[in-house]
Amino acid sequence: MLKQVNAGVLSVAYHDDGAQDGAPVVLLHGFPYDVHAYHDVTPRLVAAGCRVITPYLRGYGPTRFLSPETPRSGQQAVLGNDLHALLDALRIPRAVVAGYDWGGRAACIVSALWPERVIGLVSGAGYNIQHIPSGNSTKPRTRAPRLRSTTPISSTSSSTPIAIVTRSSPAIPRSKRSSSGSRSARPSRCPPS
Repeated sequence: MLKQVNAGVLSVAYHDDGAQDGAPVVLLHGFPYDVHAYHDVTPRLVAAGCRVITPYLRGYGPTRFLSPETPRSGQQAVLGNDLHALLDALRIPRAVVAGYDWGGRAACIVSALWPERVIGLVSGAGYNIQHIPSGNSTKPRTRAPRLRSTTPISSTSSSTPIAIVTRSSPAIPRSKRSSSGSRSARPSRCPPS
């Protein structure tokens, strides 16, 4: 069922599926798609016991700006702030945040700036925060802190691998991997919140 909540500068339209006490998973779409990109994923997560929130990002579907004076922007900081405001508005202290393109950027921003709010990060096409001032820099880049566990999962609609990244899970033992070296493609249950 489509719901609406005021979150920051937006009135966000979103789907809320699964048990309200399930571990929250926020699925964030990218350009030019919308919430329907997760049509096949949502029932699997709900069956695993998750609460699945799928919002329309700013500029999409019935999500609207609360004020006509609010600047229209798709900057990465704004997208991250929109997700942070949505978590606050829905009173979700911690969630798995997942997305690709604009949605992936929002998920990565929240994971970097508010790590205490994130159980896990799922980002299609990688960790996609851009440091604009150093975009053309020849200075050596510093490495991001090493995370403890990544779990590649497959997507039926794309050949691009997606990784579930968690900060606190121990690495999956080699004995649990398939013969190809990859890890299990389907979670059997949602992560604890």
